[in-house]
Amino acid sequence: MKKILFITLVASLLVIVGSCKNEKPKEKTSEEIEIEIAKSLPLAINLREIDKYSNKNVRIIKNADTDTNLIVYSPTFNDITMSFGKDPELDSSTVFCCAAAFTHAYLTKFDHSNVEGLHYSNGVRYEGYKNRINTGTFLFYKDGNYRFVRTNALTTDDLDNVQTAFQQNLILYNKEVQRPRAFSSDKLTARFRALCEYNGRLVVVECKKAITYPKFLDALVNSSFHNAIYLDNGGGWDAYWFRMADQRLASYNGNDHSYNSNWLVFRRDSK
Repeated sequence: MKKILFITLVASLLVIVGSCKNEKPKEKTSEEIEIEIAKSLPLAINLREIDKYSNKNVRIIKNADTDTNLIVYSPTFNDITMSFGKDPELDSSTVFCCAAAFTHAYLTKFDHSNVEGLHYSNGVRYEGYKNRINTGTFLFYKDGNYRFVRTNALTTDDLDNVQTAFQQNLILYNKEVQRPRAFSSDKLTARFRALCEYNGRLVVVECKKAITYPKFLDALVNSSFHNAIYLDNGGGWDAYWFRMADQRLASYNGNDHSYNSNWLVFRRDSK
C-alpha cells in the first residue's frame, strides 16, 4: 500500500514539474523593468544615452519639433525650494536639482549678496546683487501655484505668500521672445538650460549638445513653450541631479565649482 502511495506521489510531482516547465515566464511590470534598467546604469549620467534614464520620477522627452537637440526633464513634485552654497542640500525628497540664478563673483564664503537678483527660500526674502540682465522673476507660492513675471512689472502683490523665487534672464513670456538676451554672441556654442512652462507643466529644458543661443531660442519657440527663464549653466558648473526609478540620485558633472551659489530643487514629499 505504501509503495502504491509513493509511486502516485512521485507521478503527481512529475506532472506538476512538467506543467511548470511549459508555463510562460511571468511578464515583468513597467516598474520592474524601470528598476532593472536603473540598476544597470551608473550614477554618473551619460548624455549620449539619456533616454535610458527616463522614469516615472523624471520624464525625459526627446523633442521632435526641432532637430532633437533639446532634452525635456519633467519632474513630478509637490514643492520647490532653493538651496545655497557650493553643495546643494539633497535628501530623499529631492527629485531634480540644478543651478538657478547667476552668481556675481567667485565664492570664498557664501553670502546671499553674491546671488544675482532678489530671491526667496522657504518664504524668507533675500536681496541679491542687482543685475540688469535679470529681466524675469520666477515665483513659486505656498499654495503650490507659480508665475513667470517681468521683473520691471513686479509688484508687492506678486510677492505675497511667496515660498521660493529667483530672478534671471527671461527668454519667453506668453510665447513672446524677450529682450535683452542673456548672450549677445551668435557664435558662442554651449549647453543652455531653462526653466519652462510646457502644456501647463513646469519642465527643465537643456541642449543635448553645445549649440548657439539663437538656435536654442529658436528651438524653444518652435516647440511652443509658453514661458521660459534662463538657468545658470557653465562649462564647470552645469551639474544637476535627478531621482532614478530605483530611488538612487543620479548626477551629471559633479558640483564642486567656485561659481556654485544657488540651486533650484524640485521635491516630492509627504505634505
